[in-house]
Amino acid sequence: MIKIFDALFGMFSNDLAIDLGTANTLVYLKGKGIGTGIHYPIPLPLLNAYRYLGHTAADFPVASSLKDEILSLPMYGDMTDAQADTVITSLREAVSRTT
Repeated sequence: MIKIFDALFGMFSNDLAIDLGTANTLVYLKGKGIGTGIHYPIPLPLLNAYRYLGHTAADFPVASSLKDEILSLPMYGDMTDAQADTVITSLREAVSRTT
C-alpha cells in the first residue's frame, strides 16, 4: 500500500480531453490502497489566512470551479517502480471506467 503520510504529491489535473469523474476516480484509487485526495479543497484566496481581504468565491471563478477537480497522487523519492506502476495502472483503470 502506498502510504499517504510519507509521500509528496504530484498534481493530476482533471482539465483534460477526458472526464475523469474526479469523485469516482478518488474512490476507485482509495479502494486500491492508493492515497489520494483533492489537492486544493479550498481555493487558495479563500483560506483563513486571507479572510481579512473579504473575497468570495465569485472573485475567483476559475479557482472555485477547479477546486474539486485536481487530484493529488503519490510521488516521492523512495517510490519504487512497482509502486509507480500500481498508481499508473490504477489511474488508467479509473479513467477507463468513467469514459
